[in-house]
Amino acid sequence: MIIAITGPESSGKTTLAIELSKHFETVYIPELARFDLQEKDGNYGLAELESYAEEMKNLLATPSPLRFLDSDFLTLQIWEEVKLGSSHLRAVAENAHQEITHYLLCKPDLPWTYDPLREDEFSRERLFDQYEAVLKSWKASYTIIDGDGPERFTKAVQAVLKATKKGS
Repeated sequence: MIIAITGPESSGKTTLAIELSKHFETVYIPELARFDLQEKDGNYGLAELESYAEEMKNLLATPSPLRFLDSDFLTLQIWEEVKLGSSHLRAVAENAHQEITHYLLCKPDLPWTYDPLREDEFSRERLFDQYEAVLKSWKASYTIIDGDGPERFTKAVQAVLKATKKGS
């Protein structure tokens, strides 16, 4: 089972993915783009996004009954559309979503935290709506995660337990 933690920038995805993987004592698959983009000063194009998608496919093959994916193919699709104005990864994301058991869609209701790789503090709500629209179009199983601190984490744990019970 794969739980993808997705949503706009600075919505708590990485923190949540790490906390959940520790709580459930299982595999955490980090946001692959972050490592590469730090070396490239945040510069990327379609070739990089396609490379991240390929690496993500390989990591998803990690044997474990439960895996938490920090960001996902949907994030790559949306960033390609928003930043590059193209949609080459749309088919990749649509096919890959079949591998995802459940999405935790993080609401951007947390304060913006500066990070040199983050690009757009003011479009988080619009991007959230875009993420949700795609998940709905896919008829994907997802839960909106909002609130902060323990409340946010508790909602996520409950969603994972419900999704894993449903998926077993």
